[in-house]
Amino acid sequence: MAKILAIESSGNVCGVCMIEDGLIVFEEEIISGNIHDQMLADIVKRVLEGSGEKTISNMGAVAVSAGPGSFTGIRIGTAIAKALCFGDVPKFIAVPTLKSIANSFLNSEIHTEFENVLTILESVNNTAFIAKYDKNLEEKSDIELIELSNLDSKISNQDLICGNVRNFNEKSNLLNNKFIQIELSAKHIGKLGFGMYNQGIFTNPEEFKPIYAQDFVPVRKIKIPKIKL
Repeated sequence: MAKILAIESSGNVCGVCMIEDGLIVFEEEIISGNIHDQMLADIVKRVLEGSGEKTISNMGAVAVSAGPGSFTGIRIGTAIAKALCFGDVPKFIAVPTLKSIANSFLNSEIHTEFENVLTILESVNNTAFIAKYDKNLEEKSDIELIELSNLDSKISNQDLICGNVRNFNEKSNLLNNKFIQIELSAKHIGKLGFGMYNQGIFTNPEEFKPIYAQDFVPVRKIKIPKIKL
């Protein structure tokens, strides 16, 4: 039975969950900015303990939100995941954040007409990351960082939009488009990560590079937490 430890740290969610054969066994999430360096390692330990695991070596893989999103959060989450996967045991799975949101919608029980799913992840200074996928989760566009004022130019009448943008209808004039609110969550990373595990889609942790989608401009010193299991 495949067990996946999933980590989401690309935004204001600091979350970890355990997935076993596609089902959530245990999860813990804290919604608060700038706490990943203080809390994420401890949450990993609690999720392992809460799911009855004493060692990371029993995992089939560690799946981590690969971005785009918060530079600080992504760096901390991926640093912990890479440390857990030292020596390539367990396997390291880099899960594209926007794709995990699209996958969550496509596997939901929401039934509506659409051709493509446009996923949107709100960023800072009235900007957002977007990407488009078809019904089979195939990429239909590159990841972009756009001004929210330009959002309408990226949407067609055949698109369904999902993501974490607050007050979407105030930021888009395309009221005919359906918008589904989906927040960041470790369970989204875990469920897509489980699918990637079954397909054998792994990444060498030593070669992994996060999906930043914009140039990195540091605003504060980042302390990467150490984790001992």
